[in-house]
Amino acid sequence: MQGAAVFLIAVVLFSGTRHAEFLFDDLAAIVENRDIRTLSVTEHLFEGTKDLPTSGRPLVSYSFAVNYAVSGLQVESYHAVNIFLHGLNSVLVFLVLSRAFQTIPLLSGRVVHASSMGFLCGLLWACHPLHVETVSYVTQRSELMVSMWVLLALYSHQRSWESRAWSGVTVVSCSLGALCKEIVVVMPVLLIIYDLCYHPQLWSRLTSQCLRWSLPFLSYLIVIPIVMSRPRTLSVGTHLGVSSVEYFQAQGWVVMCY
Repeated sequence: MQGAAVFLIAVVLFSGTRHAEFLFDDLAAIVENRDIRTLSVTEHLFEGTKDLPTSGRPLVSYSFAVNYAVSGLQVESYHAVNIFLHGLNSVLVFLVLSRAFQTIPLLSGRVVHASSMGFLCGLLWACHPLHVETVSYVTQRSELMVSMWVLLALYSHQRSWESRAWSGVTVVSCSLGALCKEIVVVMPVLLIIYDLCYHPQLWSRLTSQCLRWSLPFLSYLIVIPIVMSRPRTLSVGTHLGVSSVEYFQAQGWVVMCY
């Protein structure tokens, strides 16, 4: 019930964005993008145009292709998918944090309290105005989709302590996340940090956990060639005379500000 409530609140709050027009990168990624006119999986994975917002992000590109096949360029269906993804992410935040709170000594064994705190965090995620751009700006679906896979990877990683089968879900989630946006590369590191923070007993047997932690890294070996096949060099600004050194200097300052 709590998960359903979080989902419904997220959907209702952002339903007002469903009529927003295509803006900025939406024009290149959707309106003018010939790649999304086909539902061919191989074309989205291995072919397609370079230097588009969807280049190197085949899963996002394919989701736009499905939208186009269903409704053409009617913007409402594109927003509906974004709103649905936001609702799903809100539920995943609730599930992940509810389990995380259960491992805190103060709340250990108090499932009701941990679930309530997770519910409040899920509501905060669902309602926070910081998500307005991500949900209403259609091209930012890449953020919504990579967040979904990251949260699912973390949730399945939590469940893998109960059943090894969940480890496979973690690996698959990391792989699919890499097909949405490159930032998922940090996910294996986050899993390690999570384990060491919430399962401090692992400090005494780090070696035995190496294989478990390395699987998500190994999954990237499959998807990296696909992601690298269609780079987005124009988005970096190198074509404007910005050097690699200047780019990394600027990005380092941006990361610090964030």
